[in-house]
Amino acid sequence: MSKKFTPIKLIELFELDEIQKIQDEFSDAMNVASIITDTNGVPITKPSNFTDLCMGIIRKTEVGCLNCYDSDKELGAFNPDGATVKVCKSGGLWDAGAAITVDGVHIASWLIGQVRDKTQTEENAIKYAKKIGANEELYLKAFNNVPKMSEKQFKKIAKLLYTLANQLSTLAYQNLQQKKIIEEKNIIEKQLLAVKEQYELAINGTNEGIWDWNLKTNEVFFSKRWKEILGYKDNELENRLNTFYSLIFENDLNRVLNFVKDYLNGEIDSYSIEFRMVHKNGSLRWIQAKGEAIRDQFGKPYRMAGSHSDITETKLAETSLKESEERLNKILKVVPDLISVQDKDYNIIYSNWNGKGDVKIKQQIVGGKCYTCYRGLNSVCSDCQAKKIFITKKAFENEIETIDGDWVELRVIPIFDKTGEIEFFVEWVRDITERKQAEKEQQRLSQQLQQSQKMDSIGRLAGGVAHDFNNMLGAIIGFTELSMKLAEGNELLLANLQEISSAANRSAELTKQLLAFARKQGVNPKSFDLNSAISNMYNMLCRLIGENIELIWNPKTKVIIVEMDPTHIDQIIANLIINSKDAISEKGVISIETEVVSLDDSSDIGYKNYKSGEYVKLSVSDNGKGMDKETLSRVFEPFFTTKEIGKGTGLGLATIYGIVKQNSGFIDIKSELNRGTIFSIYLPFYTKSSNIFSDFEEKVVTKNGNETILLVEDEPSILKLTTMMLKHSGYNVLSSSNPIEALSIANSNSNSNNKKIDLLITDVIMPDMNGYELSKKILEIYPNIKILFMSGYTANVISIKNFYDGEINFIQKPFSIEEMKLKVRESLDSK
Repeated sequence: MSKKFTPIKLIELFELDEIQKIQDEFSDAMNVASIITDTNGVPITKPSNFTDLCMGIIRKTEVGCLNCYDSDKELGAFNPDGATVKVCKSGGLWDAGAAITVDGVHIASWLIGQVRDKTQTEENAIKYAKKIGANEELYLKAFNNVPKMSEKQFKKIAKLLYTLANQLSTLAYQNLQQKKIIEEKNIIEKQLLAVKEQYELAINGTNEGIWDWNLKTNEVFFSKRWKEILGYKDNELENRLNTFYSLIFENDLNRVLNFVKDYLNGEIDSYSIEFRMVHKNGSLRWIQAKGEAIRDQFGKPYRMAGSHSDITETKLAETSLKESEERLNKILKVVPDLISVQDKDYNIIYSNWNGKGDVKIKQQIVGGKCYTCYRGLNSVCSDCQAKKIFITKKAFENEIETIDGDWVELRVIPIFDKTGEIEFFVEWVRDITERKQAEKEQQRLSQQLQQSQKMDSIGRLAGGVAHDFNNMLGAIIGFTELSMKLAEGNELLLANLQEISSAANRSAELTKQLLAFARKQGVNPKSFDLNSAISNMYNMLCRLIGENIELIWNPKTKVIIVEMDPTHIDQIIANLIINSKDAISEKGVISIETEVVSLDDSSDIGYKNYKSGEYVKLSVSDNGKGMDKETLSRVFEPFFTTKEIGKGTGLGLATIYGIVKQNSGFIDIKSELNRGTIFSIYLPFYTKSSNIFSDFEEKVVTKNGNETILLVEDEPSILKLTTMMLKHSGYNVLSSSNPIEALSIANSNSNSNNKKIDLLITDVIMPDMNGYELSKKILEIYPNIKILFMSGYTANVISIKNFYDGEINFIQKPFSIEEMKLKVRESLDSK
């Protein structure tokens, strides 16, 4: 057998029934026993004409059976010279065997025999019966029934057996070759079928429409997807060139025709063009066409093929993004600080000012060098603060006294490229001269009060900026999500959209942290994992304390569930970390630990008014300068601080005390001078057994609706996006960009006996009238209407109490499509 094939078995080349029939007929004709075995003597066929002596007596004894198998194996051995004829090792009868081979490989043995001649005597038979332990009388009787045949006659039969075995070998080889041909044919057919299926899947499964144009015959092929992009079924458009030209938007037709002509004439190297085509429903779809022509030896094209991609949503997203950028530029222009973007060579590539303002600018700055614009120098300043970021690669801020005696607050933030190198950096400069002068003139209490007012001012500014910024983020996130649904199948586009979505969501989280710091969000208690919340803050805390201090995070319990406002944890951790940082003069260590502890009367707790039971323990420790007993006794007093003037307000620990008390916990402090301080906060242990994520999991899948919704939003992009979200979910949407118009729509809808308005969705902060005032007027028209407020910054229009007593529904900007669908359904279904 050829080495190209694995070992072959007889039954793989013949039908077993046919081989059995040949064996039986040969055995009957020749009056011999017969069987076919494998090369190890194991039977393949059933025995033919086996005598009672062999089957009924000898093979039923252990010794006799082993001798029979050993004899069969020797008889079946490959013998190229003819059949093997021997006396059986077991009963002493005549046996013969011939090998069946395939391409020289022994695959089976055809054995015959169980005949005797005059040389096999009864005396020998009785001796063998004793040897194997068989009944002598039965053995002798069976022996006398064995067919008699001369040795000469038996060898003739063996010769015939050899001839038949060779014929089977030849036939087996032919069957093997046929089997090989069939297998190879099947493999080729399967490969061809797989290629055909892959080609059809590639054509039908791609998100792009495929086209093929024979320039010689003018025959054109448009794939099914090509037609689906324009809203048509495969059989609704003919595969004709005029079909393509007739669907191009008339304003783009000449441009496309000229482009195709120039490309075919070789005046343009590559075929890639964007234009609009008319959808079946009459709308316009932006198409990106790409293709390539096949040219003959003279450069003349004779065939061209390519693809159509629907880029409508990308175009809309680009337009929205451009509008958002322009809006952001307008916002930055009115910020009373200098914000500039510079490359690593100190070239100013963006600024929100143009040489005017309190910061003394020497000239028009965009396009110039920072050191020239700010100081009129020809080289980098010797005391350049921005140089630090190229060494540390970290953002920093500093207060600097200028050569004119003025003070500015400088923040420098590096922006990195994909390789981790600084590509450009942002400088934020604020004139703080007046504040510095005021700090020198006022007394300690006035300074503390001013610092507190400054924080409130920053909070208001942060909230105001966050409102518009959240609107922009909402548009980016929403339109990106819609685009991602349309981009399924286009991996490159989907990957880009996912990057946009990821960046926008990270920006939204930063905005939430800014609002939490300014304490401009309502209290929103939730069940969450304390360890996960701290882990998410870890990188921010490392930046907060600087490089000279090591921050150790050690959760002693794997998962710790608490029920409180997550922003409270942010405030507690941030204030304690800042306190520990200020207590360390140079290098040091700050540790954060969490665990679940059980307290009783014997617990080593300085605070004594606690109840026995299980608590969540959050500890922040440092090896700083520590506190004496007098300081410890006043540490939670408002405005009490041991920090230098201008370094703190004395409100940090007072705020922590209020938060912990509000959440039914207590604080224990241990501190020694020059040994450090440990703040241990004990919060009630959350004992509910329900899955804290179950509510979310149950609400992720939301049903659509058909109710009528009045949507009021002064930001056009958010209004457009939310309208699309709601209509996509089946709702009837009445949209308005201002409260006055919304009231008019509500009155008109009521007076004309139209379908009632079921839900009002309104932004909180709007010109002319805020959302809360609008809702009261709408309730006068529709007393049973449900209300859903949305905002990136509540600005105290809705009281904290209202968020939690069930009277008012609220959704925080920016929101995802699923979050809006969920909140709308909750609001409509609420009692």
